[in-house]
Amino acid sequence: MGWVQDFAVSTPYELDQVMDAFVKLRSYGLDPTNGLLQTLGDTSAAMGKPLVQAVEAIADAVTGENERLKEFGVTTAKVGKYYEYTYTNNGVQKTVKALANDRGQIEEVLTGLFNEKYAGSMEKL
Repeated sequence: MGWVQDFAVSTPYELDQVMDAFVKLRSYGLDPTNGLLQTLGDTSAAMGKPLVQAVEAIADAVTGENERLKEFGVTTAKVGKYYEYTYTNNGVQKTVKALANDRGQIEEVLTGLFNEKYAGSMEKL
């Protein structure tokens, strides 16, 4: 609870929103304390979306459900044994890929992509 309170103080989100996001990430088998919640908070802030939408988007993505990523500017195609994630950053279209059956790699690729696009957005708010 202390970690959640400390995190909420430095974000534009209310304590109950952060707690909900934290609990959901844990229940999905994801670690919010390794920088993931920071990344998702920045992503939500940049896109004007509730924090829980980013949480659910990444939770879906690590299980192969990529539809919600579109809300955050990312399209997905399955190419062989990979997911290819396409996005635009500073007017340049980019594509990154992750093994479709590797939850950890999907999380790593998406958090890297979101950090590239949206890092620092909560602070700007």
